[in-house]
Amino acid sequence: MKPYYKDNLKKEIKGIRKELIKDCLNSTKNRIPGAFNHSVETKHHDKLYSLFIDSCKKHVKNMQVRDTPTKLWTYYTDKDYRGGYVWHNHINTCSLCGVLYLKTVKGCGIELRTENKITYVEPKDYDLLIFPGSLDHRPLMSLTKTRISLQFEIFHRIEA
Repeated sequence: MKPYYKDNLKKEIKGIRKELIKDCLNSTKNRIPGAFNHSVETKHHDKLYSLFIDSCKKHVKNMQVRDTPTKLWTYYTDKDYRGGYVWHNHINTCSLCGVLYLKTVKGCGIELRTENKITYVEPKDYDLLIFPGSLDHRPLMSLTKTRISLQFEIFHRIEA
C-alpha cells in the first residue's frame, strides 16, 4: 500500500457538512484536557463509515472489513484547543485509518512519516485521506482559526 490515498467526498456529504460541523462543535464538551481528539456522535455515523469503507475498498483490492466497533473521533482545533502536537500512530486500534476534512486551514494539514521521510499533505474541505494505522502522522493544529476533521478506524484483511 502506498503511504496514503485521497478521495474528495464533496458530492456525498455537501448536504450534511454543516450538521457534521455542528455535531463536532457540540462534542467539544467531551474534550479531555491534553487529549488530541475526542469522540463525536452524529446521526450520520453509519453513512460516513459506509463512505469510508467504500473508499478503502476502491484503493485496497480484495479488502474485507473485520467485525470491529466503529467510532468517530474529531480533531477540532481552535483558540480553546489545549492538546499537543506529536507524532503518533493507530497501530493498536486499527489497520486502516481515515481522516475526513470538514473545515481546513491553509498550512494546517497533516504530516506523514515513512522511515525518515516526511510527506506533508494539504487537504481541502471534503477530502478523505486513508492510510495504514501503523503510519506515524502528525496533524498540524490551528489555534487561531477553526480546523475540523473526523477520524475513522477499521481492521481489515485481504482475501486471496
